[in-house]
This record gives sequence, structure tokens and C-alpha cells, in this order.
Amino acid sequence: TSAACLHISMESLLKAAMGGDDWGIYYDAARETGFVGAVVFVLFLAFTYLALMNVLTGIFVERAMRAVRPDEKALQSEQVRKEKAAMAEFHHIFQELSEGSGVLGFDDFMEAMSEGSLRPRLATLGLDIRD
Repeated sequence: TSAACLHISMESLLKAAMGGDDWGIYYDAARETGFVGAVVFVLFLAFTYLALMNVLTGIFVERAMRAVRPDEKALQSEQVRKEKAAMAEFHHIFQELSEGSGVLGFDDFMEAMSEGSLRPRLATLGLDIRD
């Protein structure tokens, strides 16, 4: 009956696509039906393999990207921590330069810059001062 033939055909396609049987024997059977049957069979296998690999690759890449994507809250927390540390260091530097008075004049600042020790300290805080 035609239902039995359809069942056998579907089982054969599944075996060929999933490696249950070598697809060559099914290709030979499809080639006997004519050129169109052979082309349809090859296109079916190509589509099945490519679609399967595309889906599996997509799942793998998506999960890998999700795993390596940094947590936004952790990034924000780290940025706040860095800013607080930088502010504390700036405060320490300017307290040191003002000798505890809390007031730093332009001349005192320029003198500290010309001595050469202030510029590298500010550069480590991300403040690159050029001449």
C-alpha cells in the first residue's frame, strides 16, 4: 500500500539523515527513480545536515556568549569602587601637597609638577597632564 511505502520512505530518510544507515544505499535507490529523485534526496540530506549544524552552532554560541558576558551590576560596582579609590588618592595627594591646610595654590601645584613626582602619580589615576 501507499501508506507502507510512505512509512518506509520516511524511515529511510531518517536513517540516512541520522547515520543509522549509510546514505549511499538510499541515494542509489533514489537515483533509480530518476534525476529529480536523486537531486531531491541530496538536497534533503544537505538541508538536514546544514540546518542541524546551524541550530547546534547557534545554541552553543548563544550559551557561550551568555556565559562570558559580564554582569552589569558587577561592572557598575567595580566602576564605583575604582572611582572611590581614585577620589581617595586625589584627596591624599592634595592634602600632602597643601601640607594639611586643605588649600593648594597654583604656584604650589606648578612646583610639584615641575619636581616630577606628581605627574606619574596623577597618570596612574588616569589624569595625563602634558606640558
